[in-house]
Amino acid sequence: EMSRARELLEQAGGTDGGDGPGLRWKAKRDSASFNREAVFAAGAFADTLDVSCTWSRLHDVYTTVRKILSPHALVISHFCHAYAEGCAIQFTFIGYRRDPGALDRLYERVWEEALEAVTQAGGSISHNHGIGLAKRDQMRREHGAGVRLLYALKNGLDPSAILNPGKVLPDRAILE
Repeated sequence: EMSRARELLEQAGGTDGGDGPGLRWKAKRDSASFNREAVFAAGAFADTLDVSCTWSRLHDVYTTVRKILSPHALVISHFCHAYAEGCAIQFTFIGYRRDPGALDRLYERVWEEALEAVTQAGGSISHNHGIGLAKRDQMRREHGAGVRLLYALKNGLDPSAILNPGKVLPDRAILE
């Protein structure tokens, strides 16, 4: 696979940059971290959303999310993991509002619309970071009645409900 990837990149005009770019990234990868509370206090937000899709859905997921979020926030993205079946896309969205209440509403709207856009375009709201609290209540949108099967699996594998309680599956009440 590496040989074929190199061949395709060279055909497209790419050149091997050696170890330098990777080493520079590794040395500075954590320097972009920030204090989310301080950013919010300044009237802005920056957050990331990792999702995944098959190669056949990639263009739709990418363009749908960007189109839906662009009126509300700056959207940048990159493909962070690639597999034979598809890849993961990390969207970063950045927004600003002077009014703290308006900022909170915008932040919530961006998250909600991003997750809806992903499922609408045929992607999955999950990838290597899993579901967690930010995505949990959208599981039904993606999986429909299949969420009941996920509960059955969870109950079978974790009858004491000690593994990531409340972090993966929505409250059963929303299934009704």
